[in-house]
Amino acid sequence: MREYTASLKREAERLLSEGRVKTVIAFGPGIDPLAPIPAFAEDKDEASDLLVNAFSAPGLAKYVLDEVGGVEKPEHSVAVLARGCDSLGIARLIADKRVQRQSVVILGVHCDGVIDRGKLLALNPAFSRTKNIKSVAIGEDEVFVEAELADRSAVSLRGRPEDLLLDKCLKCLERDPVVFDIMLEPEAGTMLGRETGPTPVGDRGGVDQGEKEKSLRARRSLVAETEALSSESRYEFWARQFERCIRCYACRNVCPACSCRKCAFDVPDPEWVSKCTWLSEQFMFHFLRAFHVAGRCVGCGECERACPMGLPLSLLNDKLMKDVEEMFGIEDPHVPKESEPLGFYSPDDPEPWAKEVSEG
Repeated sequence: MREYTASLKREAERLLSEGRVKTVIAFGPGIDPLAPIPAFAEDKDEASDLLVNAFSAPGLAKYVLDEVGGVEKPEHSVAVLARGCDSLGIARLIADKRVQRQSVVILGVHCDGVIDRGKLLALNPAFSRTKNIKSVAIGEDEVFVEAELADRSAVSLRGRPEDLLLDKCLKCLERDPVVFDIMLEPEAGTMLGRETGPTPVGDRGGVDQGEKEKSLRARRSLVAETEALSSESRYEFWARQFERCIRCYACRNVCPACSCRKCAFDVPDPEWVSKCTWLSEQFMFHFLRAFHVAGRCVGCGECERACPMGLPLSLLNDKLMKDVEEMFGIEDPHVPKESEPLGFYSPDDPEPWAKEVSEG
């Protein structure tokens, strides 16, 4: 990721001082320099601690729901830093009418990918003693990382993107935000962000279609591999995955498409899914959640990133996304639209029952 921290700080300070927003959601320093954490700034002093870099892994969309979600006329607005995946999640919340568009100021940034801390430490454990990140360069074929260690010595590493980036970044569908108000400039804070005014969902501007096609091929290749399995082998594959699930609900909690006011998994009566981790209940939980977000998944990969057990949850969602695209003829099914494929009725539906209903 390019250097946006200075521009982010300047824009956050401006929005807060002008009273346009109550809170700015971005990243701040954590205990580990390689693991920035979501941060919330409510004044200029707190804004000075904000940052964004190539290690900023968590998605920020769901925090918008926590701040201004579910209110028709919120008393205040928030600003949020948004990469491509973050903006898709925010657009999902807006399309679902869980967040009002006028209540959020979206600060867009281009993203080349986020470095996976675990992969980096596996390749060179010395990075665990990082004091400061000195330089990061992410290219199409190579990633370079240089850091200053606690003893003031330096360490660096070059590697392939697949060996260093988060898995979800290797299948990224949108490196630029699909919706934004202000596009931050990467020139190390030499100017404020370029204020463009609100952009409509889906106005992606300079998206690299070659990169997008590459990501789509990667997703479809993995889906095709599981589709090619026999029913028995496919069941065994998912059984091996789901039996490791500890039902922590991290996938549900980070998902911008999981924004129901009352989640079916939390309803005690009727109890749709038991809290037990029997394999049958695990299948029920994951398949039910997948069907609930079918046609609405934005492909951000947060469910898989947040899973402490490393379950390939994106594979399940990508399968349903592929089916939605093929069965309903939806272009870019990951981009939220005004009407969703499973959210409207059409007499032209190829299924026989739809014709019978339309004819009375």
